[in-house]
Amino acid sequence: MAGLKLCVNCGREMTITGNNQKFCLDCRKARRKEKFKGYNKNRSEESKAHAKELIKRWEKNNRVKRCEINKRYDKRNPIKANARKRAFEKVKIPMGQLCQNCKERLATQRHHTDYNKKYDVVFLCRTCHKRAHLIK
Repeated sequence: MAGLKLCVNCGREMTITGNNQKFCLDCRKARRKEKFKGYNKNRSEESKAHAKELIKRWEKNNRVKRCEINKRYDKRNPIKANARKRAFEKVKIPMGQLCQNCKERLATQRHHTDYNKKYDVVFLCRTCHKRAHLIK
């Protein structure tokens, strides 16, 4: 049984992938989720605005690097990249279209519920689009 160990938390057998590994993958994910559960709720609006400003500044100063990161992501996720590209080209957001989720704000983004259906998109505002990806 070389390379196998019991998880300290749940007792399941796991394959060792790193040094000092005590928890199985499921337990690590659960611990990470619990640790960062209220992270964004506890941050002040000023702190959030400052973080956004830093990200914008970094992206502005590192456009080439940002493009490389996007290209690598698209290579790793060709179906998603192709669906986004096709939808951006063919499916225009109608003027005055309200978010199909909250029906309060204007829709500014397209959301694929299934990337295999390239042109089947839902029009969402930025807030609802973020929520849609957090739910997945």
